[in-house]
Amino acid sequence: MNDQQDGKWERRYQEPGQLFAATPSPLLLDHQNLFDPTMRVLVPGDGEGRNGVWLAKQGLDVTSVEISSSAVEKARAWATKQSTALNQLCGDVLTYPLQENEFDAIVLIFVHLPRNDMDSLLDKIQIAARPGGYFFFEGFHQDNLTACDSGPRDPDMLFTLDQLERRFSTWQIKLLTTVDTQVEKRGEFLGKGIAIHFIAQKPL
Repeated sequence: MNDQQDGKWERRYQEPGQLFAATPSPLLLDHQNLFDPTMRVLVPGDGEGRNGVWLAKQGLDVTSVEISSSAVEKARAWATKQSTALNQLCGDVLTYPLQENEFDAIVLIFVHLPRNDMDSLLDKIQIAARPGGYFFFEGFHQDNLTACDSGPRDPDMLFTLDQLERRFSTWQIKLLTTVDTQVEKRGEFLGKGIAIHFIAQKPL
């Protein structure tokens, strides 16, 4: 992630209050049966911690990575309020050192990057997931460009079902669908967007 993008997110998270909703992604809530307390989970681009803190609250060993120091501080405060703890790292998800077969689950929720950067991140994720491990993904579909004014306006930063299916063609796909999503910022409802919910399991 370049310095300009880094500064953009830091400015957004420096403002008082929650930038995005505090509740975890419905993708995680609807499939929490796939998690158990023995799992190590990575949450890149975790923002204010809505997903990482919820996962840690379930007893999982969670590593949350976020580039904005202000967002990390908000996530720490949220974790304390929830009487839980997670390993919170302030850094760029693109340069964070991932090891082979390191995590039982990797959760990527509304992380939108330029195409080359996203390809690099997905390559790292596929390597870092352990055999039998899960990848959970939620992000805006390309149709969101005409459905909602919020979200990235660059189609190369959005996704299609075919793209994800091809990228994870050697994995067992558990879920691949589009869903309506409520778009909120700072508590204000901005409309309904179109997102992808995707879960895949790395082969043993």
